[in-house]
Amino acid sequence: MARDYYGPPEPNTFSDLTANSWVASRYVRKQWQSIVECAEWETPHRCRALLYDFELDRTVELSTLARWIITYGLDQPKSPVDLANELAVATDGSYDSVFPIVTDVLTPLIDRGLLSVIDV
Repeated sequence: MARDYYGPPEPNTFSDLTANSWVASRYVRKQWQSIVECAEWETPHRCRALLYDFELDRTVELSTLARWIITYGLDQPKSPVDLANELAVATDGSYDSVFPIVTDVLTPLIDRGLLSVIDV
């Protein structure tokens, strides 16, 4: 139903990511998404973060880092370099150790069409 209302998703053009695309592109959270945290019924003290994409009519579970990237990091278009710098500051980590982690989280989100790309 959501797919009929919002139209088909844009074709996935993100599978051939190169080092240059990480620098040249900015990513942003798509407009028609919602995130819900819910407790597991078997283990009430453990929560799961679920993202529902209305355009794709798909729900995915987010890791803590993926949730941070989508909700706080991508509140405006940013490159993975920008995100790694912000995360390094937030965690008192080094940029060199954080950047590969950020790209590991971004890659599946981009491949699944859950983020929009803005080329600069």
